Amino acid sequence: TALASSWTYADLKFSVTWDPAIFSGPFSGRVVVYLSSRSKEAREAPNWFNPEPMYSAKFKSVRAGAAMVIAESNAVGYPGRLSTLKAGDYWVQAVVDRNLGGRTIGYSPGNLVSEPVRLHLDLADAKAVDLRCTRVNVEGPFKDTKYCREASVASKLLSKWYGRPTRIRGAVCLPDAYFAEPTRRFPVLYVVPGFGGNHRSFSGRTSAAQPVGDEPFIRVVLDPDCPTGHSVFADSDNNGPWGLALT
Repeated sequence: TALASSWTYADLKFSVTWDPAIFSGPFSGRVVVYLSSRSKEAREAPNWFNPEPMYSAKFKSVRAGAAMVIAESNAVGYPGRLSTLKAGDYWVQAVVDRNLGGRTIGYSPGNLVSEPVRLHLDLADAKAVDLRCTRVNVEGPFKDTKYCREASVASKLLSKWYGRPTRIRGAVCLPDAYFAEPTRRFPVLYVVPGFGGNHRSFSGRTSAAQPVGDEPFIRVVLDPDCPTGHSVFADSDNNGPWGLALT
């Protein structure tokens, strides 16, 4: 029975294309297909504590309209091989990862996304699933306020390392004294949020930066997100010269 199931599921494959109206291409990189029995937006995966199936493969120099097929022969997946996927009802969604710098593939700006579809995937009815990406992830603007504003600085070091334009971003939060004493020079406190946090949580903030003791500080809350997760703003063979670029 196990052997028969494996042979049947070998016919299950995901064929992913994208609409040329949203990206002219060509594309080289990773394509991920997310499956979820709980969430319509399957790309919200992976959940840290209750992860659901996902499968990916890498492709090179693909043109718009050409199918990128994720199958048993080339898929890297969780919880295992595509041939071991448990039968059931799933929301299925594809993401073309252009690797433009975001931390979460499913929501990183610039990545191409398909509309989620509800499918019953069964060992006895393996088939090709066509998924067409028709929209692009877009990051909403940072809302500047009197007290909190976004700074975004192009980095030559990081741009050279990644091979694409790369910026260091942060939220600059000002104390009340900044406005009361316009000629005063203030100490600056740089804050690196923990994993999952970034400067965008300060978008629209209307309260002043609080002093340290009696001393007013300008706070710069940095954006540590990078494609592998969290840069820590440290120089790294995996993430690049983030520490040097910042200083």
